[in-house]
Amino acid sequence: VRNQIILGTKGGHPDMENMGYGRCSLADLQQHLSESLERLGLDTIDIYWLHRDDPGLSAGDIIDNLATLNASGIIGCYGASNWLPERIAAANIYAQTSQLRGFSISQPGWALAEHATKWEEPSPMMYLDGTMHTWHVETGLPLAPYAAQARGYFGQENVDWAKRGFSGTPPCASDYDNPVNRQRLEAAMTLAQAKGCTANQIALAYVLHQPFPTFPIVSTRSVSHLREAMGALTVTLNPEECAKLAEAKDISFSLHHGKIM
Repeated sequence: VRNQIILGTKGGHPDMENMGYGRCSLADLQQHLSESLERLGLDTIDIYWLHRDDPGLSAGDIIDNLATLNASGIIGCYGASNWLPERIAAANIYAQTSQLRGFSISQPGWALAEHATKWEEPSPMMYLDGTMHTWHVETGLPLAPYAAQARGYFGQENVDWAKRGFSGTPPCASDYDNPVNRQRLEAAMTLAQAKGCTANQIALAYVLHQPFPTFPIVSTRSVSHLREAMGALTVTLNPEECAKLAEAKDISFSLHHGKIM
């Protein structure tokens, strides 16, 4: 089914023993890509993601390196994973002025639930915040957020836990547990009941219903979980519902003629 899918892989990850040292030089990327293609048994990749930024190189140098790989025909478009917006912007400005391809998509972590862990340097895991969200709204750059299901925080086990009054720690994704996310879980549960779907589908639908293109990354342990996640594609949310889910304050959904008001 190779011709029926968009396939991506990643390179440019720092050495695990020296996470502060970037590896986005042309030689590094050529090595990483060669190893990936060999493992995959393929000759080309549709989307090549840079797993991390390389602060030792200018954004323009990194675009030049990617352009070299693109010119060889082995990679298509580029994605930036865990990159700050200002670095993506600098790279794309350079690409535009140099008549080269820039980054087509960004990949931070993001879900309806806010991540509770604050990652430290030298290897930050970028999670979308309000400033980054505004930047994507203004630029329209597509987003492919990882951890889009918040590691199961909106799953049935946590729904049952919430119904018991949030007694003890959540069965899933305790690192996402905080007062704001508990409110958002309750909001998703309420809206899911009104729409006849699951809270997890509401959470994924929230990521899908943004003013810029989104392609949430989901990870599942079973076919049934995958099917449940795919059901989010059939859920429709309006801007007011998305705003209420994000705010999670004084939530009150009322059903009127089959629509959420």
